[in-house]
Amino acid sequence: MDLFLSISETALIAVLLLIGFLFFRKNKKDPRYPPGPRSIPLLGNVLQLRKDPLQVFQKWAVEYGPIFSIRIGTQDTIVVNDPKLVKELFSDMNSIGRPFNPVTYYVGKGNGIITAHGQVWEAQRTFTLRKLRDFGLLKSSNEQFLQQESDSLIKFFERRVGKPISGIKLFNGPVINGLWRIVSGESCDWDSEVKPEIVERTECILELFELAGKTVEKHSKQLDANNPQDFIDHYLVKIRETTDPQSTFYKEKGVINLETIVGDVIAAGSETSSLTLSFAILYLLLHKEVQRSAQMELDRVVGSSRQVTLSDKALLPYIEAIILETLRLSSIGPLGHPIEC
Repeated sequence: MDLFLSISETALIAVLLLIGFLFFRKNKKDPRYPPGPRSIPLLGNVLQLRKDPLQVFQKWAVEYGPIFSIRIGTQDTIVVNDPKLVKELFSDMNSIGRPFNPVTYYVGKGNGIITAHGQVWEAQRTFTLRKLRDFGLLKSSNEQFLQQESDSLIKFFERRVGKPISGIKLFNGPVINGLWRIVSGESCDWDSEVKPEIVERTECILELFELAGKTVEKHSKQLDANNPQDFIDHYLVKIRETTDPQSTFYKEKGVINLETIVGDVIAAGSETSSLTLSFAILYLLLHKEVQRSAQMELDRVVGSSRQVTLSDKALLPYIEAIILETLRLSSIGPLGHPIEC
């Protein structure tokens, strides 16, 4: 019995030493990486980032320089904290990819854009960006729709003069409606007493994907391949034209990616655009003189007898500067998204 216990204890100690050695090796920083804070096994630097990651990153940037390395769990991560370096990195498309994330993978199963990585992410992102530019709201073909949305938004504000209003989701309705028109060719009355299905389902990502699936199925049945009307139609044409079984656009694989992308565009686009507009309102409230200057430019160029049109854009440099400054100052995603090199 004593011999058996001795052998068992020795084996246990050996296993623990081996695990400790492997942890040490795994936790040892690669000499090729830039300097950074010390990390602990399994957790890395996660505990140090719990409260205010942005503030911690700024502190480490001062201590270790504009490029430093940390560990998120067991994943080595390089943090770039310099605008010029970030621009240079993103200008090289060969260095950009989406790393695998088990949490987002659970939601989208690695399809579409947000939850995808590797070749799926690259192919779907490239096609989606190109087509969304083609169908962007700032196209002359959408002028009438933009005028109608402007009228709806003005009436929305007029009915609430002197009443408290939520600034966080203030623009969710019109933004979702604009994105939904680009993606599906459909629109809704976002300010009606009964909340439209697309607005309601955007509040739950899984329900949004379910609606996306139904919409894609409806478009597939009605598709005129010679006359695609919106993003979904163009994607369905791409699926029909794809003959390579390895392609992410091939048959059922393509349909699944399309359904996921529809959800991705609405969920991600509505949140970022709505918050950016809310930031613009905040900055204008804090800077009354900027409001007055913007109004003076509108009065001079547009007047009070008509609405602003897309053709007025070149004549409104001050208002365009306000938009650009809002995009520069507003922190929609201050930490950015991880990329894989």
